[in-house]
Amino acid sequence: MKQNATIIKDFLEDGFDLKSHLVEFLRLKPKDLENFLLNAKLELANLHPGDNLTNCSEFYEQIVGDKHLADLAAWHITSKEYISNTLKLQQKFASNRILDFGGGIGTHSLANAMSNNVEHVYFVDINKTNRDFVKFRADKLGLDKKISFYNSINETNIDKFDSIICLDVLEHLFDPASQLKIFYEIMKDDSVAI
Repeated sequence: MKQNATIIKDFLEDGFDLKSHLVEFLRLKPKDLENFLLNAKLELANLHPGDNLTNCSEFYEQIVGDKHLADLAAWHITSKEYISNTLKLQQKFASNRILDFGGGIGTHSLANAMSNNVEHVYFVDINKTNRDFVKFRADKLGLDKKISFYNSINETNIDKFDSIICLDVLEHLFDPASQLKIFYEIMKDDSVAI
């Protein structure tokens, strides 16, 4: 496992090999990646029902496919400073058994799995493409023993987590207060949620 400063350095260098992982996972030619990311972002925007979205689960589970993956990847590539600051925050507070809820392309889960402070990461995302991509990345980075993948929190069979990571997710939920209540119920007295 790695020291925290090395994890951040590796992320800032290449996003934990994000581009090469995208090319291989999506079976793209390297020269086609930039256009794919741009087009997928536009296609995702066109798919979004706007104010008519009443069930975000259906949208993220069944409609977006690899467009959401590409949109998140493009955002991570262009927002390295912001993402690295959230990684530093989780390094400061996260430890032991971690729930990464709505983990997207897995940057935070991968960084946690690299850390000496973390026993295991439970990656939960309703989007199967995202789960498959993060599993692919974990395998490539040799982190497959420290991360497991789930569609829901219940599937983890864990009663209490030491840390919960939930970044840029709650604003997409119809009832974020209910999700916060669920988090509270699965936290230990000294758990941390980010």
